[in-house]
Amino acid sequence: MDMAYIDGHHVFNAVNHDFHAFLRIASKNFCILFDDYFKNGDVAKVVDEQIVPNFDVTIIKTDAFMQKSKGEQLEENNMCFVHSDSLKDPLDEIFSKSKSKKIIDHYIAWEKRWNLRKSVNQKIPFLRKIKFNR
Repeated sequence: MDMAYIDGHHVFNAVNHDFHAFLRIASKNFCILFDDYFKNGDVAKVVDEQIVPNFDVTIIKTDAFMQKSKGEQLEENNMCFVHSDSLKDPLDEIFSKSKSKKIIDHYIAWEKRWNLRKSVNQKIPFLRKIKFNR
């Protein structure tokens, strides 16, 4: 696969999963476009921690703004583009298959818990306000 457009569940685990899942099927010459890259967001955290140290990154300014919750200030919502040509080291050295598998497996377990919690919250609404620890 030559191109990935990563835009979905905007939590760190999901963005990290989507990135690593794409790497497993990416062709040698690939590009990735991350949507919803904004300051202090989880997309930005994945990009800043994993992508920026290993790729040249292009931030694409958009005219979109994101409001996290009511009453909070709007944040500029950008996109982030990377191309495999800009890799600073070989892909397998940076993102090993075992590391990617571990991240993907962790996400699958996390997503199961998240979906279960969502289901429980729909059936028992007052539980939405309670935060559970593992």
